[in-house]
Amino acid sequence: MMMWMLIGLIIYVVGLMSFVSRWKHVLSVMLSLEMMMVGIYLMVVCGSLIIGGGVWLSLIFLGMVVCEGAVGLSLIVSLVRSFGGDCLLGFIGDVGGGI
Repeated sequence: MMMWMLIGLIIYVVGLMSFVSRWKHVLSVMLSLEMMMVGIYLMVVCGSLIIGGGVWLSLIFLGMVVCEGAVGLSLIVSLVRSFGGDCLLGFIGDVGGGI
């Protein structure tokens, strides 16, 4: 069981490193966040099995992750339709008023 928790931690760290290094596009950010959520989900499931509790917490967490993915995908679709792309640098530059 501890091996699976370590694998979940490794998945989370790889997702975090991807999030930090590739933040220029919204799609890359969302994929990194989903990878981090998969790592956390794996650790939550293993933790609930070690403690002996039910898997209710992991099911609730999985439902929240699915909702987060759906909202993120709808935001990406609306950004692409409105602005023609998902590049974050263009949005950050426009917020500062030409700075």
